[in-house]
Amino acid sequence: MTGILLDFNAALTQEQLEANLRRNTVDADDIRERLNANPEAFLKWMYSGRALISRGEARIGDVSGSAGGSLSISLKGASAGLWHDHATGEGGDLVGLYMAYMGYGQSGFGQALKEVAAEFLGDPIDVKRPSWEESAARRIEVKAKTMGTAPRADMVELGPKVADWKYRDLHGNIIASVARYEPDGPASKTYRPFCYKIEDGKPVWRMGAPALRPLYRLPEIVTSNAIVLVEGEKCAQALADLGIDATTAMQGAHSPVEKTDWSPIHGKTIVIWPDNDAPGREYATKVADHLRAIGCEVSIVEIPADRPEKWDAADCVEEGGDPRIILRTAVKAEPSNIYKLYTLEELENLPPPVWLIDGMMIENGLVLFWAGSDNYKTFVAIDITMSIATGTPWHGREAQGGPVVYVAAEDLAGVKLRMVGWRETKGRGLPRPDVTLLNDSFTMASPDAEKLVRSIQMLPQKPRLIVIDTLARTFGAGNEDKTSDMNAFIQGCDLIRRATGATVMVVHHTGRNTEQERGNVSLRGACDVIFTVQRQGKSGKIKLINSPPKGKQKNAEPFNDIQLRMQQVRFGAPGNEQSTLVVMADDGAAPAGSDDDADDELEDAAPRLGRIEKSILDALEKAARSGRDSLGFNSLYTMIGGDKGSFGRGLRNLVAKGLIAQNGEDGSSNYVRVK
Repeated sequence: MTGILLDFNAALTQEQLEANLRRNTVDADDIRERLNANPEAFLKWMYSGRALISRGEARIGDVSGSAGGSLSISLKGASAGLWHDHATGEGGDLVGLYMAYMGYGQSGFGQALKEVAAEFLGDPIDVKRPSWEESAARRIEVKAKTMGTAPRADMVELGPKVADWKYRDLHGNIIASVARYEPDGPASKTYRPFCYKIEDGKPVWRMGAPALRPLYRLPEIVTSNAIVLVEGEKCAQALADLGIDATTAMQGAHSPVEKTDWSPIHGKTIVIWPDNDAPGREYATKVADHLRAIGCEVSIVEIPADRPEKWDAADCVEEGGDPRIILRTAVKAEPSNIYKLYTLEELENLPPPVWLIDGMMIENGLVLFWAGSDNYKTFVAIDITMSIATGTPWHGREAQGGPVVYVAAEDLAGVKLRMVGWRETKGRGLPRPDVTLLNDSFTMASPDAEKLVRSIQMLPQKPRLIVIDTLARTFGAGNEDKTSDMNAFIQGCDLIRRATGATVMVVHHTGRNTEQERGNVSLRGACDVIFTVQRQGKSGKIKLINSPPKGKQKNAEPFNDIQLRMQQVRFGAPGNEQSTLVVMADDGAAPAGSDDDADDELEDAAPRLGRIEKSILDALEKAARSGRDSLGFNSLYTMIGGDKGSFGRGLRNLVAKGLIAQNGEDGSSNYVRVK
C-alpha cells in the first residue's frame, strides 16, 4: 500500500478557500443588478463612446456595436438595462447585449459574466481563456479603433428617435422604417427613412429609403378592398387604431409617386385624406392621377373650411372627432390634366395669400430681388435665407420658418463663408439653420428644372423658400431681352414653385439702365413681389425699396423702404480667424470700435479702398464679364503690376473686408469678386 504524505502546514486557511471560491464563481443576478444600477457607465465602456446617450436612453446601431440608432437601451426606471433592436425585433438585458457584442453563443454565458465582473466591475475573478484569446478590454480597444469612439454625426445632430414606424413585407418581415426626431422640440420635427442596404454582400440596416418604397401596414391593407391613403405614418396608425384600413407612402407628400410600389392596391377603392395645405392638396391630385391609371377608384376628402392649416387625420382623432364623418365628404377625383374653372363665389372663398415674411413677400410666390454690383444683394438674400431657415423674425417682421434651398450658381465659396459667418455671429444661440445648397451646373429653361424638383422631393421636408442666385447664371444660352427666352425661364420657376409649394426668389442684376432690372419686361409682369437694394454712399448703409417703379407688390400695398446697414464680423478660432459682412437693422448705432473691443462687437462695413484695391476689384469684375469666375494670384498681379508686396497686402485687405473670396494660399490662390 502506497502511503500518502499529508503536509498540514501547507493546507489553505478558511479565508483562502473562500477567496478562491469568489475568484471562480459569479452570481448572475448580482452582476445584472450592479450593471442596471449604472447602465450608462457600462455602455460607455463597452462601446467606447459610440452610443448616443440622451433623455434616459442610449442608442447604438446594432448588437455588433456599429454607430447608429436602431438599437435602444433604457437607462432609467424599472426598465433600466433592457434593450431592443428596432430593426430586428431582438432584445434582452445588458449581459445578453455583451454576449452578442462579443459574439458569444449561449455556452458563453458564464464566460461573459466573469469578464464583466473582472474587467468592468473590478471583482477578483480569475478569467480563464485560451492563450491566443485577448482580454475583453483589449478586444473592446480594437473595436474602438475600427468602429470609432463617437456617435454617428447625424445622431448627434438629430438626437434620439421619438417615434419609429415599421414597414413590413407581405409576410410581416420588417423591410424599412421611418423615424421621427425632435432635436429642438416638437416644432423641429424631422423624419429619416431606414432600410436594409447590401454591403459586402450582406444586408445592413442603414439610413435611406428603399429603391422601390413599400406602403405602410402592407400585410393589413392587402386584403382590404377600400383603403384610406393619408400623409404620414402617424395619421395612418391613428385611423388604423379605430379599425379603419389606412396606409401612407413613405415620407407622405414628399414621396416621389414613381418610387412607391402601388401594385398591392391595384384596382381597389381609395379615399385620399390630404393634409390641409397646398402641398397636401397638390400631392393628392398627383397620386389620384397615378392610382386611377392602375385601375383604382379614387376620391379625395374635402377638409372642412374651419380647420386650421396643416390639419390632418391624426389631428381629427386627437381632438375626439369622428374621422368617418370626414371620410364621407370625399368626392370623386377628377383628372388633373383639365382646367379648373371657378365661379365668382368660389373665387371669393379662396384663402388670401399667406406672408412668408410679413408685409414683404408671400408664400408660394415668384419674387424678384435685383440690384447693381456692390450693393450687397447676395448678403441680403443670405440674411433672408438664414432668418427663414432658423424660424426667426427678419428685422422685426414675422417670418414663416422652414427649410430653404439655395442655388448658389455664382459663388458657392462666398455664399458658404457668409452663411457660416452669419451662423457663428448674428445667429449664435438660434436654432440650427435648415438650409441646403446646390452648386451643380443648372439651367432653368431646360429639363434641369424638373431635375431640381425631383431632388427637392427627396428632402425630408419641402422647403419654404428656394433662392436662385443668380438669374444670369441659371438662364442658359438664351437672350434675357427676348420674350420667348425669358418666358421659358419664368415657366421653369413656376414649375418649381407649383411642385414644391415654396416661394421662389430670383436674385438678379441691373441692366444698362441702373434704375431697372436687366432683361425682358415679361419677368416683371410674372412676379408677385419685386424689390431692390441700394447702397447709400460709403457709409455701409443700404435700403430695400418695394415701391414702384423699382418694386412691385401684387397682392398688397408696397412696404415702406427698409433701412439696413452692413457690418463686418469676425469668427473662428484664433489663428484661423475669418471675416465677412452681415446685414443689420439701421438703428442709428455708431460704428463699433477697434479690434480691442468685445469679441462679438461688429465693425463698420464701409471701408475705404486704396488704389491697388480698386484695381484688383476692377480686374476681377472684368474677368467675370468675360466668363472667368476667378483669377489666380499671378494672373491678377500680371494685370495690375506695381510693388508685389503692396499688391499682396491689397489682396489680403480685400479678403478681410469681405469684398473678395479666397481659396488656397498666396501664390496658388483663386480670387473671386463678392457681389
